[in-house]
Amino acid sequence: MATPMELVRELSAGMRTLNDGDRRFATSLLDGFAKYGSFTDKQLYWVNKMLERVRAGGQVVTTIETVGDLAGVYALFNTAKQHLKFPAIVLGYTRGHEQRELRITVATAKSSTPNALQVKDEESGTWFGRIHTDGRFEHSRRDAPPSGLTQVLRAFAAEPAKVAAEHGHLTGKCCFCNRQLTDERSTAVGYGATCAEHFGLPWGAKAAKAATARLVADEPDLAGEEEFDRAEDRAIRSAEDQERYERMDGVGSAW
Repeated sequence: MATPMELVRELSAGMRTLNDGDRRFATSLLDGFAKYGSFTDKQLYWVNKMLERVRAGGQVVTTIETVGDLAGVYALFNTAKQHLKFPAIVLGYTRGHEQRELRITVATAKSSTPNALQVKDEESGTWFGRIHTDGRFEHSRRDAPPSGLTQVLRAFAAEPAKVAAEHGHLTGKCCFCNRQLTDERSTAVGYGATCAEHFGLPWGAKAAKAATARLVADEPDLAGEEEFDRAEDRAIRSAEDQERYERMDGVGSAW
């Protein structure tokens, strides 16, 4: 393993191969070493990253994958922007044997890649990369996305409403606001009434029936279970009763 001084010498000798931004950053690392005589663990990580680029002739290798047509996803966000300043969508993914959640947001106009979808871990905030408007998923060079995350993004791009509902069925939480679903109608649909309105999605008896039909199609064994059937009936009756009440009285409940 190279000593810190050996790393300093190699980085100093290879500075000319780096682009302007990397050269400025590498210079700050070297200046810090000159001042303090050592690197922190975080600085050492970036010294080695800069050396990888030096050894590659200054080229930055970025992994790109395609997730598909994002028209449906952008339709959700564009509708939500009429109601919310910073809409977000939370989806589940697997990291090793651990079930985690990722957060998808739209980059602002001030970003270097405006309108790209930013993909982060919901809990830690780790940035996994960005999805460009043409469907290219550009991985983070520091924190590569876990295996399987791209598959989640592809499924969401293909059928955003279905995947949103599936998240609610699996976790009991709305993927749009990340709140627990407590209303039987919202549980049956997979997301809450307020978020359905914000993101332009169906909600109520018809949506509950459609969501149930999808579950049965995906899980044929559920079709004959009495408990499942009773839950479906309760959700649909509740939704129908609420819709009648709202037509009569004009008062509704968001959750």
